[in-house]
Amino acid sequence: MRRVDLEHLIRAAGSIADAHELIIIGSQAILGSFPDPPPELTVSQEADLYPADAPEKADLVDGSIGEKSPFHETFGYYAHGVAPETAVLPSNWKSRLVRVQNQNTNDIAGLCLSPLDIAVGSTMHPRLINEYLGAEGELEDPLSGTGADYVFVALDAGILPAGAEATARGEIEDALDQALKTSASGRLLGGAWGTTNAYIDLLLFDGPASLEMVQQVLREKSVPAGSTINYFAKEKRDSRIVL
Repeated sequence: MRRVDLEHLIRAAGSIADAHELIIIGSQAILGSFPDPPPELTVSQEADLYPADAPEKADLVDGSIGEKSPFHETFGYYAHGVAPETAVLPSNWKSRLVRVQNQNTNDIAGLCLSPLDIAVGSTMHPRLINEYLGAEGELEDPLSGTGADYVFVALDAGILPAGAEATARGEIEDALDQALKTSASGRLLGGAWGTTNAYIDLLLFDGPASLEMVQQVLREKSVPAGSTINYFAKEKRDSRIVL
């Protein structure tokens, strides 16, 4: 998706929902901050959004210009109407929204998440992610002495199927969550999109045994070589695993 495509979606979605402002979340919100991003940031066909003052109209937008709609088939991109709670965000995220509003949007405003908040994404533990980002990777181990670990899987978002990136990441997340829960080895915390990577956040209970289980699931899901399992704690940064 290009910036001009996002502007088209803002115009169409705003007209359908009779909305003057739309909140844009998900990976393509990056187009608000970077109108001409590198190609790897434009692979997605969908823009996740909802009307700022009437979120309940997201379903109307989705049904009109969503996936597999005539709009999608005609233009090759579509709007995914979502609920505000789809992304768990910091309390001050609205102060960083990036406005896209011009003649091409018919003066309807698309309010795009900032790159920082896109990275926070849909995790169920936003405080952890915010502390990690705020510490610029120098976060002291929040679980020191417990035997548990916070880790995140990082993989190149460009390898996920174009137009179905969220679904593909979700399948990996579901497989990890099922394996960890079944063995009482950990929990899925959620996931996020960065500028070039997809991230999956995990809480592991059983050290090396949990890590081995995570690696096994990633291999079964054909996650490519070069993907990594990283510790949030700076003390364990050198123990990251490269697949």
